[in-house]
Amino acid sequence: MRSLNFFSKQLLSFILIGVIPVVIIGSISYIYCTNLLQESMSDHTLNNVIKISERIDLFTSELGEIIVYLLCEDAQIRKALQQSPDANLNSINKRITELASRRNVNIYITDTTGMITFSTAPVPDTYDIRINQGKGIFAAADAFKNRFIIYPNNQLNNFDNKIAFCLARAIRDLHDHPIGYVILEVSKEKLIGITHMVNTIYNMNFILLDADYCTLYNLFKPEIEKSILDAALKERIMGQNSGVFLESIDNKWMTVAFCHSEYTNLTAIGTVPIDSIVKNANIIKKVTLWACLVCLLFCSLLAFYMARSVSQPIYEIVNCMRQVEAGNLETRVEFTSSDEIGLMGQSFNKMVTQLKSLIHSITEKQERLKQAEIKALQAQINPHFLYNTLDTIKWLAKLKWYEELKVIVTELGKLLRNSISSNKEFITVRECMEFINNYLKIQKIRYGDRLRITFNINPVILDYHIPKLLLQPIVENAIIHGLENKIGVGNLEINGRQEDGELVFEVIDDGLGMEPGKVALLNAKINWSSTSDCIGLQNVNRRIQLYYGPDYGLHLESQPGKGTKATLRFPLLCKEEVMPHL
Repeated sequence: MRSLNFFSKQLLSFILIGVIPVVIIGSISYIYCTNLLQESMSDHTLNNVIKISERIDLFTSELGEIIVYLLCEDAQIRKALQQSPDANLNSINKRITELASRRNVNIYITDTTGMITFSTAPVPDTYDIRINQGKGIFAAADAFKNRFIIYPNNQLNNFDNKIAFCLARAIRDLHDHPIGYVILEVSKEKLIGITHMVNTIYNMNFILLDADYCTLYNLFKPEIEKSILDAALKERIMGQNSGVFLESIDNKWMTVAFCHSEYTNLTAIGTVPIDSIVKNANIIKKVTLWACLVCLLFCSLLAFYMARSVSQPIYEIVNCMRQVEAGNLETRVEFTSSDEIGLMGQSFNKMVTQLKSLIHSITEKQERLKQAEIKALQAQINPHFLYNTLDTIKWLAKLKWYEELKVIVTELGKLLRNSISSNKEFITVRECMEFINNYLKIQKIRYGDRLRITFNINPVILDYHIPKLLLQPIVENAIIHGLENKIGVGNLEINGRQEDGELVFEVIDDGLGMEPGKVALLNAKINWSSTSDCIGLQNVNRRIQLYYGPDYGLHLESQPGKGTKATLRFPLLCKEEVMPHL
């Protein structure tokens, strides 16, 4: 994050501000909707199971009424079972056929010996009392005197319809002795019809259990009918009237809803795979993802616009600041918005204007101070040179060397005219050499044959400009401090050349020279602006550095008994380039 630029940070921040709430809200919505769908599916499944259980209760109740009717209101059946000659067998068969077709069930009536039987379908062995006397369905019916029992059955009737269960009840005489039995079969087709009467939006499997949790009917898996319910499921529903929970069945998570009927003692179970809501949850997930993508796109566009509107003016200010840093004080921020960034831009413009004015003022003051210092240094050199020259004139006058005195006064006049009366601060190398030549004529009169002078000036540099009165103090210093006390002839060599883009002048004498320590100290003093020693050399070095900077100036080299070399370095400047540092 730290390595990103301001625009990227703003863009990323705006995108995150826009997208994170959408992602959080979308995730919460997805979780909430998924839980809501789970609860809705659970409630829906439980309600459907309760409705189916109630319809089975209602249907079973109607069948119970048929049994009661056959037992109590139909005297012909009792007569037939008691083998009365007055019994109308045809009437009985017609009546049970009509009742069976009305409720889509099979009805079987038999006496206790199996001699008399009425049925709407062929009698299977399960209902043959001659085979099952005191067993099976008959034993179960005998155990309950005043109500019907529900008995599981998986026999096939003549129409190849599987039977889910049957209702059976013993028919008793006035002495409470069984005289026969009535059995009503309920087919799976009837249960399927009952389950289809309840609308469900899920793929629900319906299971019907008897009082012993034996499977009477399984809509999706008929092959496991007559088997005992799984122990884990049995434990969760045992002792409860109704409920709903999640359970793993055959390695698949299911929503399990159940309802126990107190009337029939049957338990209805409905199972719905969790996958049923996963589809809807996936739809919500896709909608949420698309919403996030749309929001991301919208937020990205909006964030780009907002980040650009914020960062662009700042970039413009930064760019202007860099231009100001590079020295361009003419640059200005051009946007005029009235917000805080606009105010910052206006303040920046005012600051640059004030900075330009301040720099101009400081530059002007520095230029004036530098000019004043240069003139002060120049004024220091002129009297120094004049003093030394007048001293020479004094000695010539004492010696009455009038011709020499005439020459020296004439040359002095030329020197004064060129140095004092002229307002030019820069002169050409050619003019400088003429000035030095006039000066050396005076010194030649003073020292005579003891002074031997050599000029080695490259003609290429004659038209370059240098500050005036810089070489003369060096030449004078070489004569006075280098050659004056030397016994014999003293040689003075003045060299001028172009070297590595610079003007280099050398003033070399073969005088007494100096010790290395003294040379080092003298070079140090030349660069110290506060010292009062070596005024001429120090002024020369100071003037050069005021004009051109610290890279240029004066440097001395010397060896005892061999002489001294003074080197001056200037930049190559033509007439249009003089005084670049002022």
